[in-house]
Amino acid sequence: MVEILGGQPPDYVLKEAKNTSKFFKCVGRIHNIGNSEVCGRSAYQVLTEEEYEARELKKPLIGKEYFNHKNLEAIVTCYPYRKNLPKEDIIKESQIRLALIDFLRGLVEFDPAKRWSPFQASKHPFVTGEPFTRPYRPPPETPHLLVARNIKVDHHPGGGHWFAADLSP
Repeated sequence: MVEILGGQPPDYVLKEAKNTSKFFKCVGRIHNIGNSEVCGRSAYQVLTEEEYEARELKKPLIGKEYFNHKNLEAIVTCYPYRKNLPKEDIIKESQIRLALIDFLRGLVEFDPAKRWSPFQASKHPFVTGEPFTRPYRPPPETPHLLVARNIKVDHHPGGGHWFAADLSP
């Protein structure tokens, strides 16, 4: 994820994550607000394959590489266009690819507080088909309202609770 997304999670996320020590080593002081916010450097550094192997006593699982490129932008933008695609369709496809990159970045944001909810993601131009002109700023989450309904439940053995509550089994 670090390689594909570029960069790494902020220190305050790594500090709270349960598997940080499995993939990162601490190389600096960790402050409450995150060392990276104070001095621009992270207190954490990704382990090399050798360090991971020494710490976990096993080789890291390296997934199959499906693309020649290593970061999200390159994977999406460098993917070949269909052959004989007219120039105007290439321009349109390029805009769709930029929207896809922005959409994926919102879904895989390292910080859970900044990561988009399904509702927020559903409003993205990549999903709605609207023109993509700038980085998407999701709408705030809608508050969850409790819906109360008066339900008369028939406790008669033959009456059935499902139908009395306007439900079907």
